[in-house]
Amino acid sequence: MKSGRLFFLYPTRGTATEGFRDYVGWAPETDAALMTGTARYELEAMQENPSDAIRDKDFQADERLYSLGFWSRRYFSATVDQFLSFMEHSYSSLCLLPVLADSAVIIDEIHSFDRKMFDTLISF
Repeated sequence: MKSGRLFFLYPTRGTATEGFRDYVGWAPETDAALMTGTARYELEAMQENPSDAIRDKDFQADERLYSLGFWSRRYFSATVDQFLSFMEHSYSSLCLLPVLADSAVIIDEIHSFDRKMFDTLISF
């Protein structure tokens, strides 16, 4: 059984997508995930001109499973608001709470957070 997960959290969809391309995309497709509000479209666009890291890989999670489809993944690139929205009672991110039990979380560009996002991070 695999253990340990790694979350790279970014303030914007653009930076999360670039983090996915640079780091997470090198993982096997069954282990990697991009989690933003537009991830589906970003992943489709990446396949139009794929880098060596993502060539011939399908990173799409089953949308019918909401966030439960990500439970088997080990490496995540996501926006902070997508991840921390469980603090505001978002169903999909609430489903990800069990994934945190065995995770390391790296939060990038904290200096760019607005006051509400920073306060939510501190509460977390």
